[in-house]
Parts: sequence; C-alpha cells; structure tokens
Amino acid sequence: PSTALTAGEQRQVEQRVSAFVAALAALPPLGPDFSEMVGTIAAIGQRDVSALAACSERAMQHAMQARTHHAGAALAGLRPLARELDPARPGGLLNPGKSLGLFTRAVAPEAYFRRFTNAQDEIVRVLAKLERARDDLLREQIRLRADRQQLGEAMGGLEAASSQARHLTTRLEWRVRQLADN
Repeated sequence: PSTALTAGEQRQVEQRVSAFVAALAALPPLGPDFSEMVGTIAAIGQRDVSALAACSERAMQHAMQARTHHAGAALAGLRPLARELDPARPGGLLNPGKSLGLFTRAVAPEAYFRRFTNAQDEIVRVLAKLERARDDLLREQIRLRADRQQLGEAMGGLEAASSQARHLTTRLEWRVRQLADN
C-alpha cells in the first residue's frame, strides 16, 4: 500500500504544525510548559514505530513457524506410498517382470489391489496430515493479510509523522531566525 500523504492529509499536517509553532512561540522559553511541549516533539510517530516493530516481530515468528509446517513431511510420506502402489512399477499390474529372467510372470489383480487395501490406513493418515497442514497455511495467510494491513496503516502514520517533523523543523528554524533578527 502507498504511504504518500494526500493533499488533504498534507494540509492537516501543516495546520497542526502551524498551531504547534504558534502555541510554542506563546510560551516563555524557560518555563516548564515550554519544555514539556518541546518534549512532545520526540514522541511524534512513536506509536507508529511501535506498531511497525510489532508487525516485524510477528513476521519473524510467522517465518519461524513456516519452517515447522508438516506439509512437506506429509508429501514426502506420500511419495513412497505412491511409488509402491504405481501399477507401472516393476512387479506391478502393468509391468509384471520376468521369472528366472526369461518368462513373463502373471500378476494376480487381487494381489495388486490387496496392496491398496493394506495401504488404506496410511493413505488416510497422510491425507489427514495434508488437510491439517493446508488449514494451518490458510490461517497463516489470513494472519499475514491482517499484518500487511496493519503495516500499511503504521507506514501511513509514520509518513504523516515524518512529514510533520519536516514541517515542524522548517517552521521552528524560521521562527528562531525571526526571533534572532528582532
């Protein structure tokens, strides 16, 4: 998402800066109110920086969790099972092999399909693992979308704070030069 300020937001920033500089100029420079108001400058954008840090921390946690997903292990467990049940493999239904290296041996279809029956529990277990992994990945995708939106909002706030700080610096420098000339 774009973090550039709109013209309306830019005007609001300029108005806040003008009001801040006017209020600051009205205070006695050595008074506690002046010091307190100057101290608020340091807090500009702090909330947005904290939000960005939290988003960054969540992203790191998500990255570490992604390494521990079991989808890859479930798929790896499915491969040998699929090879074992492949009818085209040597000794399978479509490639019966040779007896004594010379004679083609017939494979009973019942024996071939019995392997499917025997592997049924393993197939169900692997498919359940894949389904859980898919659900985990979908939840992760939802979390990442929410984080992306929060990141965009925080970046927008940080852009506004940055713009405010630039305008404030310019206005305060102008005001100091003006006071120095008097």
